[in-house]
Amino acid sequence: MSPLSTPSRQVLTELAATFLSGTEALIHGASPVRRTFATLTALLDAQVIALAKVDRIEAELTAQTGHPRVTLPVLPGSAPSYAADAVTIRRLLGDGPVARRLADVLRRRQQRFVQAAETAGLPAAQAYERTLAIEIGDVTAALLLAPTTDFDDHAHKLVVLVAFYEPGPPDATTSPGAYLRTLLTDIIKLAKAKNANF
Repeated sequence: MSPLSTPSRQVLTELAATFLSGTEALIHGASPVRRTFATLTALLDAQVIALAKVDRIEAELTAQTGHPRVTLPVLPGSAPSYAADAVTIRRLLGDGPVARRLADVLRRRQQRFVQAAETAGLPAAQAYERTLAIEIGDVTAALLLAPTTDFDDHAHKLVVLVAFYEPGPPDATTSPGAYLRTLLTDIIKLAKAKNANF
């Protein structure tokens, strides 16, 4: 089974605070769903830190070396136009000497950017974030397929499903997020009515 994409950490945190009781995975006898949920939240926290590191390195590289692109010739008074690949240069300028010179300049800038990125640790930071994303997908799938033992497990699964289908707050009122939130609320009410452990 291929891994799922990343659930929204913001939505998951909001729903967990609203609907889930304190269910730490370290408690002896915690269900597989709750242990996996704790793993998932830890991975999502690690991913936020990893993404922030990638963003910081990219911003520093851009400030130091500029964007690996070239400025294309435009008519006087026109807005600047840029190209970040040789195909765009060739498409807009043809194969003449100006296009070849700009393609050479672009290649050198891109090489400098790649060397600076390697020195700054960008490829390693990106690889670590990608590894976390894959692991998050695998853990999300494992959580959703884990056997449930009580209403609380069902609530944990629904919180993850809602966070999976809602990238951000505006999606809370659209399908399927709105319906999954309603189902989550119904399960919580049913569990409380049956005096379940919530």
